[in-house]
Amino acid sequence: MTQPTEQRERRDGDLTDAEQQRRAEEARAALTASLSAVGSSVDAELRSRASNLHANTAVLNKQQADVNKQTAALHQQGDQLQQVADRSTAKIKEIGDVQNWAELIERDLFRVEETLRIVEGQQMNGGPPNDGNSAALIILVEHQAYVGGEQSLRLGHDPDPVKKAGPGSSLAASTTPRHTAAMTNVDPPPSGGTGPVKKPGTHFAHDMFVLSFVKHLKLDILTTMEDNDQTCARTKVVEGPIAWSPAYNAVSQTEQNRICVVMVGLPARGKSLIAQKVVRYLAWLSTPARAFNVGSYRRADTPRPTADFFDTANPEGERLRRAAAEAAVADMITWFDDGRGLVAILDATNSTRTRRQWVFERCREQGIHTIFVESKCDDEDLIMANIREVKTSSPDYAGLDAEVAAQDFRNRIRHYEKVYETLDGHHDEGHLTYVKLINVGHQLMVNQISDYLQSRVVYFLMNLHIRPRSVWLSRHGESMFNLSGRIGGDANLSPRGEAYARALPELVRQSVGDDRKLTVWTSTLQRTIQTARFLPKQHQQLEWKALDELDSGVCDGLTYEEIEQRYPDDFRARDDDKYNYRYRGGESYRDIVIRLEPIIMELERGEDIVIVTHQAVLRCIYAYFMNIPQERSPWMEVPLHTLIKLTPKAYHTQEERFAADIPAVSTFRARGQSTKLP
Repeated sequence: MTQPTEQRERRDGDLTDAEQQRRAEEARAALTASLSAVGSSVDAELRSRASNLHANTAVLNKQQADVNKQTAALHQQGDQLQQVADRSTAKIKEIGDVQNWAELIERDLFRVEETLRIVEGQQMNGGPPNDGNSAALIILVEHQAYVGGEQSLRLGHDPDPVKKAGPGSSLAASTTPRHTAAMTNVDPPPSGGTGPVKKPGTHFAHDMFVLSFVKHLKLDILTTMEDNDQTCARTKVVEGPIAWSPAYNAVSQTEQNRICVVMVGLPARGKSLIAQKVVRYLAWLSTPARAFNVGSYRRADTPRPTADFFDTANPEGERLRRAAAEAAVADMITWFDDGRGLVAILDATNSTRTRRQWVFERCREQGIHTIFVESKCDDEDLIMANIREVKTSSPDYAGLDAEVAAQDFRNRIRHYEKVYETLDGHHDEGHLTYVKLINVGHQLMVNQISDYLQSRVVYFLMNLHIRPRSVWLSRHGESMFNLSGRIGGDANLSPRGEAYARALPELVRQSVGDDRKLTVWTSTLQRTIQTARFLPKQHQQLEWKALDELDSGVCDGLTYEEIEQRYPDDFRARDDDKYNYRYRGGESYRDIVIRLEPIIMELERGEDIVIVTHQAVLRCIYAYFMNIPQERSPWMEVPLHTLIKLTPKAYHTQEERFAADIPAVSTFRARGQSTKLP
């Protein structure tokens, strides 16, 4: 194995140095040539790539120049569009002004139309035109929330068969808590008569009378007719323009149509609460109304009766209760005859057909229309809640032990139950106009509604519930405009306003008493949204355009001192009649009430709502709950950094105020006060 190797080593050793050098140079040349060939190939590839990159760079530079040019053009176009948007905003504001004026004119025209219709009816028929001989018409609509700004309206469905009912018939519509049954049978306006479509941003079904302005809708309209004393249901779809009159935003009525709302129901069914709510609502809409509580008349002779007083076997109790009812009705008729109002509420049990017929006859003799409102309830939890409310707030039990009062009140209810007769449209009460609210509005039954004001009362009743709840009101935190004494605008919060926003969650928690889920409403302006932004995320927050501050028109952004200098006549006119004065190009307090009506309806339907909004708007909402007269409401002081809790009760609305320990400027200016704010 070693011999060949040794021989090769001897041969290599025999090579001369010159030969070895030559071979090395050949090998080096071969390697250099090989490397050069590889380098040339790579260099060509790299040069090709570099050339492509340079070409691409030139293209990109050109494209960048084009983009810059197009961006500049877009900026210019954006500025032009902003100018168009600003002009459009101004035009929309002008349209809103025209709409407000048109609504007021429409209200006045309707008053004239109603007057002429009544006069013509009397001339032709020798008596009042509304004879009530038309069957009730009912529309069943399910509420749904807005999604992405689009209103969702889904028709209610009733699987039962339907049959029509003739004059004197009644109609019942079963509804879930998120359903509403709306009714009217007022005559339609002349062919083609319509009004403006309700704007997006408010719930469609919150104001059922907005249907009078909507064209070509398909609605499930349920009607009933008696057929051999048996009533079943059938769904009828009506297409085409629906143009009932009048408009939804104002209550207009001639003095000839005086109405007595007669409450019906057992004790602890929320009758007094409903009566007070109707009075507040109508007065808030400029329709004078008053409740005549028979119990108040009875207390003049029997201030602290026991349950035995209400036993029908007690002839003296029967006599005194009848005398109280007669006195209340007599005072009501005098009130009507003195021209002091249009709607009276007779608040009593009126639990028998005999008593209701007596009230009907007494009112008919005086030319007063009657509408009976029965509140029926078999929900024991709700009844017990009402009993607890009565024993703490009723004058009958003032100062009495709570348990003793509750037991006596239950005994009183048992006496009424012995003789109680529900309203019955199938027998001798089919001629009456009535509404039956069953289990707090879960079911609504209406019969023989014959004029507009009755329809308005029914519309309000549709949105009521009598479950215990509270409403919390707060102005936004102090704003930069507040500091400078300027009105309107969309200013941000001041540092102290920011501190109030951070303190508000704890203030709400203290006033609520627990961590229950609430609903929070704000306006669409920054200062209210900023104030509410620290409230817990578990609370649903909604923005309402209707909660925006009073539009001050040409005075927006001015101080009162500047307004007095530039528009002295307007400044004095506003002091003279602040409720009705409308800013040039802006709004009045009356206009705010009109746009707040959907808010009020939703408040009546809802439970436990916190509202963060503005001074003028809060004045109007506060006036509604506290029954403040219109002429006083614009002059109420609503301080900054204060949370107001309102809890409706049977005989009043309870108010509590929770002031944050955070200073704020006062924005209150009394009538005739110097224009310089403190």
